[in-house]
Amino acid sequence: MVTCCGVGLLSKRCPGTIGSAFASCILFYSFSIFQLIVMFLLLFCLGTICSYQHVVINKKLSVLDPGYIVIDEVCGVLLCAIIIYCYAHELRWYSIIINFVLFRIFDITKCFGILNFEKYISKKHNALGIMLDDIHAALYASFVHIVVFYLFF
Repeated sequence: MVTCCGVGLLSKRCPGTIGSAFASCILFYSFSIFQLIVMFLLLFCLGTICSYQHVVINKKLSVLDPGYIVIDEVCGVLLCAIIIYCYAHELRWYSIIINFVLFRIFDITKCFGILNFEKYISKKHNALGIMLDDIHAALYASFVHIVVFYLFF
């Protein structure tokens, strides 16, 4: 479940990027806003629950966020899509690509407090920290996307 049908196991170097690309490819299918929200909520809840088991195993190895867990990246990309869909009332192909690029930038760099947020949450609820740092990155990516959308489209 946390590997999203094994997508997280496809690469040891960049599983998060492959997970985000997987989620972005799913978005090319026309979903309604309701379907996107339901999908996000289900994956977020299942991701938090299922990540907990992997966290318990990996805590002995001192790994806070195992790379093969990519359900958090999928949730982040879906949240970006939901926000952009609500703002623009549609999700075009270039919006999906912009979402992917911006989300990966914020997820990889963990700037603007994302890293501190992840560490703080992970101390208390590590599985929730795995999920929420990508939600945080998605919010930043969506904000930048909306600014770009407003300025250029």
